[in-house]
Amino acid sequence: MKPGATAVHYRHSNASFDELMVVLRPVLGTTDLIAQPGRRVIEVMPTDRPKGSALERLIEKWEPAGVVCIGDDENDRPMFDLVSGLPRPHLIVGVGSAEAPADLFAQCDVVMSGPEEVSRFLSLTADWALST
Repeated sequence: MKPGATAVHYRHSNASFDELMVVLRPVLGTTDLIAQPGRRVIEVMPTDRPKGSALERLIEKWEPAGVVCIGDDENDRPMFDLVSGLPRPHLIVGVGSAEAPADLFAQCDVVMSGPEEVSRFLSLTADWALST
């Protein structure tokens, strides 16, 4: 479970997004929760806590010199939108997959092939940061 959110994964289910939403909508309708679709996942979170808003609060609090964001799914669009408009150095990294919509990574500075490549990128970035 993610802080402030939970994800309903249905990768190994025959259920469709629409079928799951038939079950979730009545519950969501009685709360301040929203459902954000992803690739065979539905992320359920408070209406005031999409990824873009959460990241915005972190940036305001910590005032970093730069921002790197990494995303791989529909629910990362608000984060991509926020970071692309920042007046500070930033890097937007997409993690590609065959399931991702063609336009998902339009704002990304680089698209990596998968988690292994992202892991290597983060390791190299950490090594560089420690050496400077």
